[in-house]
Amino acid sequence: MDNKIVILAASLGGPPLVNDILSGLRPSFDLPIIVLQQMESDFSEPLTQAWSKTSALRMVRLSEEEEEIRSGSAYVIPYAAFPVFSKHADEMKAHSSALQAGQDVNSQWAKAIEESVSEYEVILVLLSYVGLDVYQLHDSLDLLREGEGVIIRCVPSGENNDVHIFDDSDDAAWLDMDIDQIVEYLNRISRSKYISARSESGH
Repeated sequence: MDNKIVILAASLGGPPLVNDILSGLRPSFDLPIIVLQQMESDFSEPLTQAWSKTSALRMVRLSEEEEEIRSGSAYVIPYAAFPVFSKHADEMKAHSSALQAGQDVNSQWAKAIEESVSEYEVILVLLSYVGLDVYQLHDSLDLLREGEGVIIRCVPSGENNDVHIFDDSDDAAWLDMDIDQIVEYLNRISRSKYISARSESGH
């Protein structure tokens, strides 16, 4: 599959990390991005505006109205909502859907990730030094691996960036990269044939 999408999943401390990635991507970056940002209240509009000032990408705050998923655009999900994907002919569209009583945002994020796997080669970037528990997305990570997706966890610069394994399986690995490595990797795959992150030097 050569149809890629980047999903940035960020915890409460994630906006500066999201900004570092969005601002580091080249103007020619040609993949769509979904930004799943945990928020205590709806700061999605000011965040979208702030990120648009530092990024060359087209920034879109998803609403209940369907929006075509376009290359070189980043889509921000509002507070207490999750993205819903739909296919119309050869076009992929998405809109945000508000959480209902009893729905958990992590489970709905997982559902959105799982839906995207059927249409895209997913590069999932977990942006949190602390707080965002990758195990909460465990089933989605398994599905991503089965679909040959890439899972990257952001770590502070200077840490020993080894591949971390859980469940005692070589197939259950995600990659640890710092912000600069993530930006470099995303810029590379956006303009060339897919490069496996597991073949990257030092990973």
